[in-house]
Amino acid sequence: MNDRKQHVMNIARQLFVNNGFQTTSIQEIIEQSGISKGTFYNYFSSKKELLISIINDSHEILENERNQLLLGQSPTDVDIFKSQILLSLDINKRFQLITLVQEIFYYNDPDLNDFIERIHLKDLKWLYRRLIDLFGEEAKPYLLDCSIMFYGMLHQNLRFYFMNHSKKLHVNEYQVVNYTINRLLGMVKEVSMAKEILLEENIFEHWYPSSEENNIERSLEDAIAQVKKVIKKNVSEGDQDNILELVNFLEEELKETKQPRKFVIESVLTSLGNYLAIFDIKELQQLQKVIEHFLTYEK
Repeated sequence: MNDRKQHVMNIARQLFVNNGFQTTSIQEIIEQSGISKGTFYNYFSSKKELLISIINDSHEILENERNQLLLGQSPTDVDIFKSQILLSLDINKRFQLITLVQEIFYYNDPDLNDFIERIHLKDLKWLYRRLIDLFGEEAKPYLLDCSIMFYGMLHQNLRFYFMNHSKKLHVNEYQVVNYTINRLLGMVKEVSMAKEILLEENIFEHWYPSSEENNIERSLEDAIAQVKKVIKKNVSEGDQDNILELVNFLEEELKETKQPRKFVIESVLTSLGNYLAIFDIKELQQLQKVIEHFLTYEK
């Protein structure tokens, strides 16, 4: 992401937090950011898309930093898991995500509500997979229930802990996380012994229908094919190979990589935009939108 676009997102985030999403106008964002209206609409089609981009960007940072904590470490290490949960809390505070999500709740827009629901389900799926790492395949049938209960316990423990310590300068989040994870350890053991299951793992299929995900993958394939078609039609043969190589690299990063690297994808899209700027290719803009949608789904 270029610095100017990031600057607009940072300004907008602060305006949404301070003044509210509904009352903040696009004109106010433009004036505070020091950009033209044309530049704004080159980045975002609407204020709603801007808000989605802000939250997506924050969530991408969380995913990257969370993965970094696991590099070279054992996925069964409970201390690494604690660090990942603490990181999630830090990212939420750093980017004021709770306030932004509350704004979406009050705005009551179906598209935004659906977007936030997907973010929550994506986090739940991550937690479920991490619990499988920690407790093993034998506990897997019970770990979706335990993931949901853990999130509920953690959020309520944090809420009332902060309420009780609101006047203190330093609040020990580690104490809350450590306490809640210790309860989780006992809970998984108890539920596994009781062999009680409330929600089956395949409920993710209901929440994340494969058919819908397949539609998104098909949209991605179609968008890439359209860009290739336009390149072959408009670009001289001498330059086609280099540009098509970029498109192929982009396609491989998106479809073959378990965790597509957003900074790599944005770099390739920027390079493509520079190559194809003189042709004003709308197909490239469409590809960018499809990729943003694609990246909200976890493979």
